[in-house]
Amino acid sequence: KDYFISALTTGLSRRAYVFIPTNDENTKLDYIIPYEEKERQFELARVLQKDIKRIYDTITPDTIYSLSEESKQMLVDYQNSCIDYFNSSRDNMIVKLEKLNSFWKITKLAVVYSIIDNPTSIIVQSKYVQMAIDFYKLISPSLKKVIEKRKKSEIEKYAEYIADHKDDIITRTDLRNLNYVHNAKFKKFFDEHLDEIKEELEINYNLLLYPYEGGNKSMKAYQVVKK
Repeated sequence: KDYFISALTTGLSRRAYVFIPTNDENTKLDYIIPYEEKERQFELARVLQKDIKRIYDTITPDTIYSLSEESKQMLVDYQNSCIDYFNSSRDNMIVKLEKLNSFWKITKLAVVYSIIDNPTSIIVQSKYVQMAIDFYKLISPSLKKVIEKRKKSEIEKYAEYIADHKDDIITRTDLRNLNYVHNAKFKKFFDEHLDEIKEELEINYNLLLYPYEGGNKSMKAYQVVKK
């Protein structure tokens, strides 16, 4: 599980699908573009590919590129904003980690932009860092949309309900009545997967789940504590 999450947050997630985010759920698909137009676009891509290769072929292998002081500060500010988001957001952990790790992707992309636009300069100016940040912000919502459209497991559903009711005393009856698992199978399922539900709460919601010690001793209930 740890390996899979690591792979998703270091780029696999964006390589595994093609998804264009839209705010309009009623958006309709266009017809495919004519063959001639498609060939024209491919030819333009081939020309760009040759131009970029020509630029990179002129670079000596031992060339070292450096960030300007303004670029360094911009990246520090961006990384801090990602940390703030990570600490406060309730988004899925994969989405949070992917954004937290985007600092490295943006740094490398800024260097690429700099080389393509100004191959004779070895100093990466802040405008290229901004271009990289803007590009990442353009594509990053797609991962969240894909994750949110994924069908949630019963474990995720229980964790989400508990997190949404973290200020309440949550009884086993409350959880059983949700019918995420058939009533007859609830006790066995919940007992077997309690540790996984706790892990989900801790990782994605920064919450800890404990048995509730007060009230009716015969009533099984839980209380939530912020980690």
